[in-house]
Amino acid sequence: MPTLDPDLARRRWLDTQMVAFPGEPKRRCDTVAELTSTTGSGPPWAFVLEVEARPRASMLARVIEYEARLLRRLRHGPHRRDRYQVAALVVYLSGRKKPQALRLDATLPGTDLALTAQVGVVRLELHDAANTLRRIGLGELGRCVLPWVPLMAGAASTDVADERARQTRAVLDTERQKEYAGLASVFATWKGHQPTWEPVLKEWGMEKISIVEEWKDKARVEAKRADIQRVLRARFQMEPPEDVRRVIEAAADLNLLDRWIDAAAVIPTMQAFREAIAAT
Repeated sequence: MPTLDPDLARRRWLDTQMVAFPGEPKRRCDTVAELTSTTGSGPPWAFVLEVEARPRASMLARVIEYEARLLRRLRHGPHRRDRYQVAALVVYLSGRKKPQALRLDATLPGTDLALTAQVGVVRLELHDAANTLRRIGLGELGRCVLPWVPLMAGAASTDVADERARQTRAVLDTERQKEYAGLASVFATWKGHQPTWEPVLKEWGMEKISIVEEWKDKARVEAKRADIQRVLRARFQMEPPEDVRRVIEAAADLNLLDRWIDAAAVIPTMQAFREAIAAT
């Protein structure tokens, strides 16, 4: 957020564990940063940072729910009685559509009764990987941005992979280097950049770390689920029905998902596809 008031600085991640009332979903947003005024001239903010694989229609409603919970339950101050100001930003790991803020502006006609909300959006695929690495090298961005580089435009380049590895080596903590390399491996697998990135990452011995293989498997499953829904949209010019989407999102067998991709490409109707996946 290059236009954020420089007086605001992240102090910590807030503990947002709350006891849900009976019947409420036990939702918790773990990435809520406390932004405080370095000069003491303004109140602190609870800033929701939500990361999603791709855009979802329910995103705005979910973030508004997070913000409402924070307003209702989260407090600061010497007696823990003061409310935080709240704001939110969503980071999408995929999608090239120009980012637009998620916005709600509902006013009851003939009245001044209204509900308005605006959530910022960042799409990593619209950021240039080489330029991001240049800015990290100049100190304009922190090294904590390095894990996201494989998701950016131009990340399939060997030069980008080599420069990202060089900058990762500058992180003195060996465990942190492995974390960064592991995340790069997962994201590169998800984006199909393995031929470029895997030779560079082998020096960290990533093939010996079982959790990385688990992450890769999850990334492959997520990618195939997305492929099925993309094929269905292209064939039938509609969003997959909710019941179909739920079945797809619940499947984790790669071979099964491959068969569903094949079926989606040739099956004549959405109902026929529904019946096909129900039968497997």
